[in-house]
Amino acid sequence: MTIMLALLQSSIQTHAQTSILKTRGNQVASIQVIVQKNSGYDSLQIDLWKEYLSTSPSLSILASKRFDYSKPGTLKISDFSRTAYFALKTFNGKETDYLAYFPISPGDHVNLIVSNGKIRFTGIGSDKMNLAYELEQMESDFTKRFYRSQHTSKAESKYSKIPVVAEFSNYLNLPLDSLLNLKLALVQKRYPKLSQEDKDIFKANTITQEYKKRLWTLVTTEKTILRLDSSSITPLLQELYNNNIALLTVPDLPGNIQTYCPDYSLIKLLQWKFGIRYGNDFPKNQYDIVKYANTFRPALRDKLLTEYMLNRGLNKLDTAFTAKAMQVIQNPDYLSLLSDLNSNLTIGKPAYDFSLENAQGKLSKLSDFKGKVVFLDFWFTGCLGCTAHYKYVLSKVEQHFKGNPYIAFISISVDVNRKTWIESVGKSQYTDPEGINLYTQGKGLHHDLIKKYNIQSFPTFIIIDKNMKNVNINNGIKRWSEQELIAYLENLIKVRI
Repeated sequence: MTIMLALLQSSIQTHAQTSILKTRGNQVASIQVIVQKNSGYDSLQIDLWKEYLSTSPSLSILASKRFDYSKPGTLKISDFSRTAYFALKTFNGKETDYLAYFPISPGDHVNLIVSNGKIRFTGIGSDKMNLAYELEQMESDFTKRFYRSQHTSKAESKYSKIPVVAEFSNYLNLPLDSLLNLKLALVQKRYPKLSQEDKDIFKANTITQEYKKRLWTLVTTEKTILRLDSSSITPLLQELYNNNIALLTVPDLPGNIQTYCPDYSLIKLLQWKFGIRYGNDFPKNQYDIVKYANTFRPALRDKLLTEYMLNRGLNKLDTAFTAKAMQVIQNPDYLSLLSDLNSNLTIGKPAYDFSLENAQGKLSKLSDFKGKVVFLDFWFTGCLGCTAHYKYVLSKVEQHFKGNPYIAFISISVDVNRKTWIESVGKSQYTDPEGINLYTQGKGLHHDLIKKYNIQSFPTFIIIDKNMKNVNINNGIKRWSEQELIAYLENLIKVRI
């Protein structure tokens, strides 16, 4: 760890010894939103988390609301007693990624004004939100300048012939200390009225976000390598990892700040994962995620285990492991979430009886199809995997069963824009325009159906039997051939109720 990071960590720890992050009695906070007509967006959405889960953010949303420029409005938040986070998504025909994460505390009442593509806050508690936005903009500008200079350099290395590994190597060369110093100087100088608590949270978040980017770059590199000749590339990646272990080892933060950083549990999880895969001297007892999680304070332990289980998929975990992990977790919100998901994802359990609209606005319920085998296909516009699977497998399977009264194929889009969805249906790239086409009514990943099954990747498929029970939930189905899927469905159709 560099001297600057060590000093930074020490300063946070010193303050943490004398001040525990404050919790307040349940209070109300509010965000009044004004999206001006010249904003460059047609609407804006706010999602707020009580406990942010990086691997499945849509599952832990406390409040969510969407605003368009013609209808200013207010999001009121109640029943929370300590700093939480909200994020913004903008829409202009299509949905964007979250722009930034903003802290909000009980008693904050702010105005959020969107104008000329810029965001600003006024009111009680607005300083820390404006700071979060400035830090995000600063990082974007800094990274662009770095990459411009890096890509014009003619320096050669052993990794340069493999673009994906070279990109990871380049990112590790980004002068992290310089960026952290710039950010922390902004925290200290521009916003002197911020409480020490807020400053400590921003310092911790600044560290966390930078390490998250490095580790996610490694994740992306790995995924690309899996599609290449990994036998010759993986050793290079392992060497690169071990040569830069200090740049990928996430500093420990004080226990009372750990759970306030939205992504801290995620990067600790990634550190564990890559330490096992590439590290030469990673402790053997940390091969067990439960043992690893138990090395942290209870709050972070619970969050880390929950993130791990959501990331892996409860329906893909060993039942003994799931039971063991849920005995360790004490957080009632996490236990309730995992218990509900475990029930929904259990093969043989009743399927969730959703109700969705078709293009004509007519509602269809799952229970309308009782007595039939139901194949649910989840997709979104722009999903290349969705178009490929529909073209080469699903369209042929549907054609095979065309006219069969004992099976129903239901296409469900998570597009947030109704017009985009209808246009995509008409192109026959994702689904049969003449088939049963439903969508999540603009709620996207926030719809209850998506959250009930923790759908995070696409395409996802769920097969339900004639008794309305789950029989297959994305269980390797993406790799099934046309013939295998036809045989599987024909066997289900033969089963009598």
